[in-house]
Amino acid sequence: MISVDSFTHFYPRSYRRAAERVLPNLGGTHPFLREGLLTDLDMRLVANPPRSVQIISLPVVEEAEETMGTHTLEAANDELAETVLDHPELFLGAVARLDMHDPAWSARYVADTIARSDSLVGIQMLPRETGLPLTDDSFAPLFAAIDDSRRPVIIHPRSHARNMADCRDGWTQDLAQSLGDLEGSALLSGHPHLRLILHGGALLAPGTLTDALSQIEGARRIFVDTALADSSQIAAVAAVIGSDHVLFSSEAPFAADGQDPLDMEAAAMQAVRDADLGQKATQDVLGGTVSVIRRTLPVNVKSEEDAYKEDKAEADRQKAAEDERRAWELDDDDQSSD
Repeated sequence: MISVDSFTHFYPRSYRRAAERVLPNLGGTHPFLREGLLTDLDMRLVANPPRSVQIISLPVVEEAEETMGTHTLEAANDELAETVLDHPELFLGAVARLDMHDPAWSARYVADTIARSDSLVGIQMLPRETGLPLTDDSFAPLFAAIDDSRRPVIIHPRSHARNMADCRDGWTQDLAQSLGDLEGSALLSGHPHLRLILHGGALLAPGTLTDALSQIEGARRIFVDTALADSSQIAAVAAVIGSDHVLFSSEAPFAADGQDPLDMEAAAMQAVRDADLGQKATQDVLGGTVSVIRRTLPVNVKSEEDAYKEDKAEADRQKAAEDERRAWELDDDDQSSD
């Protein structure tokens, strides 16, 4: 079985340059962004466990995003999609980032771009990144577009700390707050195709998770992933929510607990195996659950990969024609000089 690391990070050039304009000392204030695996695809391929593929996303720099604007996020999403198409041996898909400060643009972008892409397989959001819960009425047109697109929404906790090992408490607070926002809301019940994935949700105490889910209509469309969780936490969450609602995520390449980033995915995968879930449940977590979700995504008649190949072929034809034209001009110049 092919394992799927459902949420890893990649650092597109357009996003990095925009962040550096706002935060000139970005590497100093955010040292985790200096990790080579964020951009070095050759190194990443070496580090990737055998028979495993990844889904990539942006490493969000909240302080910089406030001034980036929609054009930067669109360019970064394009780079993610192109990276997936260029490296199918490593990447299964990418998670797009939206501008939640401009929900009207985001709704159009979901309908016009994400819904037509076979590479953008999910959407990343932060809890209350605009100060408003995702259940606020101002986001209603956006979630209607997301519902139509069938893309799952990954709720990523906010940063809280520069060291991944120190993030766990902040993450559990954010995720618990997000679940609280959903209680009594019609977000899931009003959008029958919407699925929410709590990034790092396996960190939540089983009682906290079950109590919250019991108060949410449509809670069976809430999933969790295993980012930063140990084997006992993975076993506990699978017992209460079901292995078919748990996805494997390594949070690579952001290593925690002194791990080498090169070993991050392998160590996270071993934590799933050490949870002793049984063969079927282990397969659910390592790839089965995300595969079921992906099978529900619409397939475009003309895929993004087809269009990408056609564009590259056309660019090659134009380059060949230009090279031929220049060769003729050089030949004419040589004859004239004779």
